[in-house]
Amino acid sequence: MKKFLFVKIWIALEIVALLVLGVLAVLKTFAWKQEQGEVTYKIPEETVQEVSFSDIELPRDLSVDEYEEEDLAAEGDLSGDNETVTGSVFKMDYPQEVLDRLSEMSEEQKIEALLLTTPEVLCEKAKVTVAGDIFAKSFSEKRVSGLIFTDQNFVSEAAGMEMLKKIRGWSRESTGMTLFLGYRPGKAPGDAKALSERGFNMLFTDPREQDLSDLLQNAADALMIPASETGSEEADQLDERIMRIVKPADAAEVTEAYNQGRSFLIETDDVMTMKTGLLQASESGELLPEALDQAAGYALSLRMGLTAMRPEETEKEPPKAAPAKKTTKQKTPEEQAKEAAEQLAKQAEKEAKKAQEAAKKQAEELQKLQQKQLEEMAAAAAAAAAQPQGQ
Repeated sequence: MKKFLFVKIWIALEIVALLVLGVLAVLKTFAWKQEQGEVTYKIPEETVQEVSFSDIELPRDLSVDEYEEEDLAAEGDLSGDNETVTGSVFKMDYPQEVLDRLSEMSEEQKIEALLLTTPEVLCEKAKVTVAGDIFAKSFSEKRVSGLIFTDQNFVSEAAGMEMLKKIRGWSRESTGMTLFLGYRPGKAPGDAKALSERGFNMLFTDPREQDLSDLLQNAADALMIPASETGSEEADQLDERIMRIVKPADAAEVTEAYNQGRSFLIETDDVMTMKTGLLQASESGELLPEALDQAAGYALSLRMGLTAMRPEETEKEPPKAAPAKKTTKQKTPEEQAKEAAEQLAKQAEKEAKKAQEAAKKQAEELQKLQQKQLEEMAAAAAAAAAQPQGQ
C-alpha cells in the first residue's frame, strides 16, 4: 500500500515539474522577443523566384485518379520549363482624388479615358476646321480623352482658337476636366509658348533629340504636358514625367501590354473598334481589372493635373475676326451699258421732275402777280367812284 502511494506521489511530482518547465520556456521565449523588438513585415512591390515545372507538386484528384493543374494566374504565367513568377506589377500609387474618381467609373469610362484620336477620325470627315453640330454630335457619341490637330484644321488663327475653346467647354461640361489637345508639327517642332497661347496643352516631342531638362522646362514654362509617341514595349522606358502615347495595331496588343503593368494612352484611327475590343477583353477577364485601373489611373492623373494647371479662365481668348472686305464684281459690257442707260433714265426723270416743279412754281408766281394787279385795279376803280361829281 505504501509502495502504491509512493508511485502516485512520484507521478504527481513529475507532472508538476513538466508544467514548471513549460512555463519557464514560455517566459524565456517572450523575454527574448521583447529584447529583439517587434518584428514587422513589408510586402515587396515585386518579388522574383526562379522555379521549374519539376518543382511544382500538382494536387491529385483521387476520384478520377488524375492530376489537375493549380491556378497560378495570381503568381505569374508559366509557359516554359524555367519561368519567372512575378509579384504584383500594379502599383496604383496615385493621389487619393484619382483613386476616388476611378472607383466611380465604369469599365467603358475607364477605356474612354485612354483614347486619343484626330478630329477627322472622330467626325469621319476628310477635313475639320470648325466645332459645329457634326463635331458636337461625334464628340458626345465617341468619347475620347484627347484630340491631335495639324495645320489643316486651322483656316485662321481666330477660327482655330475658337474651335479649341468650344471643345474645352464641351469636355468640362461632360467630365469636369479639360481635354488633351495636341498639335502634331510638320517639318519642324512647334514653339511651346505659341502653341500654348493658341490653346494647346500637350507638347509633342522626341526625348532622343532634345535634352530632357530643357524639354521639361520648356513644357513647364508654357503650362503644357510633354508627350512622346512610342511603342508599347518601349513605353515604360520613357521618363515618367513624359506622357506616353502608343498607336497599337489592335486591342490585343494593348491588353497584353497593360497586363504586363505598362501604362500609356492609346492613339487610334478607329475609336469604336478599339473601344469595343478593349471592352470585350475587360468583360471576359482577358484584360485584368487591376491592369485597366492602373492604365486609367495614369490617364486621369495627367488629365486632372492639367485641368488644375490650366483653369479655363486663364486660357487666352481668341482674337476677334476682322470684318470681311467687300469685293466688287467685274461687270460685263452689256451690264455696264444697261447700268449707264438706267442711270441716264434716272437722271432724265430727275431733270423732268425738276423742270416740272420749276414750271409749276413759275405759274404760281404769275398767278399771284395777276391777282395782285387785279386787286390794284379794283382798288383804283373804287377810289375813283368815291370822288364827288364836278371835282
